[in-house]
Amino acid sequence: MKLFTDEEKAQISDYGKQVIDYRRTGISLNHIIGCPLDCGYCVRHFWGNFEMKVPQLLCTDDEAVKLLLNHKYFVPNDTTVQFLHKATDPFLPAVKPHTFNVLKKLDDLGLENIVTFITRFIVTEEDMNFLESLRNIRVALFFTYSGIKDQKIEPIANSGITLNSIRTASKYKNKVKIIQYWRPIVAGWNDDDETIEHVLSISSLFDAIVYKGYRQREENKSYLKSKGVEIYDQMQYSKIVIEGIEERIMSKYKKLDIHTPIFKKTSCAISYVHSIADYNGNYGTKDLCHFCPDEQKRRCASSKKLPSLDSIKYSLKQHGYDANYKIEEDNIYISGLSKEDRYFMQHVLKYPLLEIN
Repeated sequence: MKLFTDEEKAQISDYGKQVIDYRRTGISLNHIIGCPLDCGYCVRHFWGNFEMKVPQLLCTDDEAVKLLLNHKYFVPNDTTVQFLHKATDPFLPAVKPHTFNVLKKLDDLGLENIVTFITRFIVTEEDMNFLESLRNIRVALFFTYSGIKDQKIEPIANSGITLNSIRTASKYKNKVKIIQYWRPIVAGWNDDDETIEHVLSISSLFDAIVYKGYRQREENKSYLKSKGVEIYDQMQYSKIVIEGIEERIMSKYKKLDIHTPIFKKTSCAISYVHSIADYNGNYGTKDLCHFCPDEQKRRCASSKKLPSLDSIKYSLKQHGYDANYKIEEDNIYISGLSKEDRYFMQHVLKYPLLEIN
């Protein structure tokens, strides 16, 4: 795979060129841009690289690993790493060697961080054998599978590729955890009873389910309209599931007596499959914990402790932050931090950190 030239990089948005950024779910490492799968709802529409179909490198694998290890947000053995979530599929033929190379480099360093990646493409028995061979890092493999049938929205829909990969991963997994990423859930696309029941019918193959809505902005809305896809007019800047659909999903989940745990928050699912307390401190948040397994509730309840003033002050000083804050029973309110800094401190403190309005 070739590197982007400086001239080619100039055509990419500043955000797209960021090899590392920090999100609510952890540190995100993305040194490859380019995907031919053409999913109409793809977030790459927002960053101006949707037309880049051939994967290319922003930097080498060695440079990407070095950037990660030296980044101020990276904590060895603790920080959750989101790998290639932003601008490609990690199992595309040209990308997979780089995916495995980076994972092997991190594993050889003895790091025990959780590493997550998302695919809808071909995963083979050999791929699973490689992932199972990793001795230290903890892998969570998400499969995007939402039951969408319209190939104008998702061109590989109905090809059987993703479902075959899920079955393969389920058959050969042991240490590796696989999570059903049920998204996007969109009115008129995949919210009918038949599709909901179908998606739930394969949930036994997974260790957990995460369900999400659709982040719609003008860029992907315009693209889908040009393809003749029927969409709603409302702009939606978060992946919250539209009211009414969520209730029907959970009703079906209970009626079908599904045993695979289902979560609204990605970090909750990641934490559950790796038997740790949720590192975002979501425990106790209204409407999040109803269907959570009792063992996980106990894990999170025992871990969620309101930090003392001294521990907050020490953590802020340790990381070089100057911020105002106040403590309330369920949240810490803070000002003076960027969004990324706030997410990072939330993970350090393992407690909800909200911006003071």
